[in-house]
Amino acid sequence: MTEKEKQMYEILAKFSSLEAPVIFKGALIAKLILQENGFEGLSRVTQDMDANWEGEPPAIPELIDTVNNALGDLKDKYIAKMVRPYSENKTAGFYFYDGVGNRLFEMDINMNQVTTGFKNYLYGDSIIKGVHVDDILSDKISVLSSDKIFRRAKDVVDVYAFSRCVQVNTKSLVDSAKQKGSDFGTFHAFIHRKDELQHAYNKLKRVENKPDFSKINSQLEAFLQPFINKDPTPKVWNADLSIWRATRAGENPPTSQR
Repeated sequence: MTEKEKQMYEILAKFSSLEAPVIFKGALIAKLILQENGFEGLSRVTQDMDANWEGEPPAIPELIDTVNNALGDLKDKYIAKMVRPYSENKTAGFYFYDGVGNRLFEMDINMNQVTTGFKNYLYGDSIIKGVHVDDILSDKISVLSSDKIFRRAKDVVDVYAFSRCVQVNTKSLVDSAKQKGSDFGTFHAFIHRKDELQHAYNKLKRVENKPDFSKINSQLEAFLQPFINKDPTPKVWNADLSIWRATRAGENPPTSQR
């Protein structure tokens, strides 16, 4: 874990302890999910914070005050300044600076409410409020199903890592995507443009213990199969065996691991 990541987790923990009206998401929460599930062999370095606002979007002055007040006793250590007000299609953006004015990292706050609720994650002795694995994973599968996959090769790494350790079911992932209006695409690029995908993956930096592309690709082909085939049969992912298991007649698929 980098020093910047430790600083960002410190801020996330403070926001959560002071009950700021935000739910965190993105790579920092993904790391906590992987850690919770005992998968620590692969790590992708991140340099910013992502969150969703809870409730109705506030006026800009109120948003600025809320973010700064949520720093609590960290105000002497960090300063938050808005660099981008939110609009209908844009997130609110904040830069965080240290006490002498050096810019450290950014926080994006999306004003769209999280529809899947939240979970409290452990970070040392602290609690951090973040989205469920379904919320993160459905977004990343949506990326892998489109041409965005070449610009967001980091999502290839993240989906691979999740598929190695979490229990999820197809219904929850599809429902999560639909609730956000991001139905899965055709996966044409993933299936038919492997050379370009491998090139984008090989260029990806800041990944510790980065697996060979062939290993990543083989795992993802198995994990993405129900979504590629648009298979409506409810299935549960067995991460130990890397296979999907169809639920029996009359059996409800278990909820994703939360």
